[in-house]
Amino acid sequence: MMNNDSTADGTDPATGPFDIRKAPLPDREIKRLYLDSLERYSNYTADLWEEWPEADHAGYFGNGISHGNEGIRANGATAFVHALLYKERKNLELTELSADELKRKAIAAIRYSAMTYVTGDYPTVDGSKWGPTGGTIDRRRCGPALWDWRPG
Repeated sequence: MMNNDSTADGTDPATGPFDIRKAPLPDREIKRLYLDSLERYSNYTADLWEEWPEADHAGYFGNGISHGNEGIRANGATAFVHALLYKERKNLELTELSADELKRKAIAAIRYSAMTYVTGDYPTVDGSKWGPTGGTIDRRRCGPALWDWRPG
């Protein structure tokens, strides 16, 4: 017969198999949890990266198509993750991706997105452009670092 203090598998019935903390986590620990998760995601994306032969120093995450969740959306979100991890590189013990690689891929992915936008000079890998008609991405507003930066 089971007592009221535990379940059949021995876990506490109030929390089950989870470690529930009653006090809020400190901000530093919350930040660490987020960064660890983003770093694991970044390592996962290494196999999803493609260099784009149409333009120097550009590439994309996912399949590079103009629509859908694995195309331009995935590219933008993953570029953001890489840029954030690069910014936080001093707080990380980078494993598979170096800081330089994070920066290179973030900039290359942003270039791909800008160059394949409806006002850009290139179509995406599926032959289409992305974005609503009438919008613009002005290279002057992106700053010279986006267009002039070269790895090395």
